[in-house]
Amino acid sequence: MRFFNENHKTRLVASYFSKEYNCCVLLQQLWELYMEAVATLLNTLVSRILFSHFTMFLVFLFVGFYFMPPELAADLNSKTPAFFPDWFTLANFGSFVFACVATILWILLLSGIKQGWQCIHHRILIGEHRKTIAVMKKRILNANESEKIIINKIWQNNCSPTELCLANSSSLNALELDSYFQRF
Repeated sequence: MRFFNENHKTRLVASYFSKEYNCCVLLQQLWELYMEAVATLLNTLVSRILFSHFTMFLVFLFVGFYFMPPELAADLNSKTPAFFPDWFTLANFGSFVFACVATILWILLLSGIKQGWQCIHHRILIGEHRKTIAVMKKRILNANESEKIIINKIWQNNCSPTELCLANSSSLNALELDSYFQRF
């Protein structure tokens, strides 16, 4: 992990060879650069990592450690095998397993909710699209002959009314086209 980029190195070297070289100033600059790197790391953690499934894993891990009944923890600690390290008891392992299983269930639940929301959102969009198509069909059926000609020419010109104005064929002109589009 690189804490210093070229600009930071240049500032450090320049301050080292300057006339007012002071060890305390150099240490202070190093500390500021280190804190800037730590702040960048924390910003990355908060903005990209912490708002994901890992956050819920940490929450479930905390819940597993904090809310485990003391009697259960003492019982599991007494049953810890000899090959386990002193700092990692069976109760700690149980909390870790609880956090893993709870996180897996959380991911499944969250993906199900997301798929359900996307399905509902898709059906809403399809319903709005069908309403729009019904309105367009009514307008086309109620249009007079010149409006139907305009719609047909727009459709033939890949739905580009500006090309229709530039082509300006037969009896249609730009004023008729503008008046037609102002109605909508």
